Amino acid sequence: MRICHVSVLNPVYHSRIYYKWALSQLQSGHEIGIIAQSQISSTIVPKGIDLMPFPTFSRMGLRRLRTHLSIYRRLKYWKADLVVIHAPELLWIVWCMGRQVNFHYDVHEDYRKNILHGKAYPKWIKSVLATLVRKLEKLAMKRVR
Repeated sequence: MRICHVSVLNPVYHSRIYYKWALSQLQSGHEIGIIAQSQISSTIVPKGIDLMPFPTFSRMGLRRLRTHLSIYRRLKYWKADLVVIHAPELLWIVWCMGRQVNFHYDVHEDYRKNILHGKAYPKWIKSVLATLVRKLEKLAMKRVR
């Protein structure tokens, strides 16, 4: 099975995504890809895992939105059987990819509460973002495992 992990803010060598998920899936005989941030600029294959890095960016920059399209294009090109989404803002990909791909949402924290109570976003946008994230999560649950 071809499994691809996608994230917006996490690095390609994230402790949970790379060292726990990807390495254990690789040991189980799956082909693994990771699309995430990195300072490295080219696709490399350490230990048999396809790393598809994109440049780092600020949390509030427009580059973050443009990166979504890059992630989508890389994901379509890689042709995964299963996509593990590690960021709620990427759940829109579920509808764009159609039913040809299975999805898993790695929801390991309450993103709505993180946005509302964290310091990462300005106060004026927190409630809007938190509401959008929760609605997107609820919509996606019809298609995600």
